[in-house]
Amino acid sequence: MELDSSHYMLDPKIFWDIVNKFGFPNLDLFARNVTAQCKRFVSWFPTPNCVPVDAFSFVWRDNFYAFPPFALISRVLKKIKLDKFQGIVVVPKWPGQPWFPDFLSMIVSSVQEYGPSYDLLSFSYSSRLHPMNNTLVLMAATLSGNL
Repeated sequence: MELDSSHYMLDPKIFWDIVNKFGFPNLDLFARNVTAQCKRFVSWFPTPNCVPVDAFSFVWRDNFYAFPPFALISRVLKKIKLDKFQGIVVVPKWPGQPWFPDFLSMIVSSVQEYGPSYDLLSFSYSSRLHPMNNTLVLMAATLSGNL
């Protein structure tokens, strides 16, 4: 099986900490049936039980949860601005990335940091852990495109 970032999921304990701080989202925008943190989720490919396919193909509404593949973060931030809605977004703490100032400028909540941690991200089909768990720090915040 070929691995891509959608095969990894955030530790559910961390997800529950995030929703306890920011509220429970209605929709997980970047998931598969085995990685979804919400009952309703969007997948990149047709997947059992997903609502729309391709998160970029419809207007996002408030109260979404997005933990996008790292390569799509810039596109996600642009989409939030375009749709002028807000939701919970989780990204790596990578200040050197071109998208990082945009992320910071869209924050309308506190910022929670998670990691590095042994079990921060795990592979959805086995107990395999993400290779960056020992160095990766993730940031979670509510972002708004309506600033």
